[in-house]
Amino acid sequence: MSKFQLRIAGAPDTEIVCAKIGALCAFHNDQSKLDPAFFKQVLSDPETQLLVKLAEDRGQVIGLMAYFPMSRLYSATSGLHLHQLFINECYRGQGCARQFLEYLTNAAAEFGASYITVSADLQNEPTHQVYLSICDGRLLCEG
Repeated sequence: MSKFQLRIAGAPDTEIVCAKIGALCAFHNDQSKLDPAFFKQVLSDPETQLLVKLAEDRGQVIGLMAYFPMSRLYSATSGLHLHQLFINECYRGQGCARQFLEYLTNAAAEFGASYITVSADLQNEPTHQVYLSICDGRLLCEG
């Protein structure tokens, strides 16, 4: 049974999406150059390739997942790429990342995707462990 409510982010969520991306950048000590107008355009355009899902707990947004479709021309296959995954620190370890990735797996099946790719900084060992535990060792590492 799902613990958190997942929903599609829309233009009214622009401020929340910017805040979550900002928090992700701060967590990694990265500089962020957030442009709310850009996020609003991406979130309101049905033709966009970037899909954003939010996780809520009792009406509070506690996580974000952004992904997009991709193709491998050399193998004539399609897939999904997990671009960003962020969970508020106090909610980590409670199954939200697993729930997001289960959603992504189902979305991939509906899309007809034969693979899902994820990326994380080489130094981000906690994220590697999350992906490995959820993917049951079904990861292909490409350099």
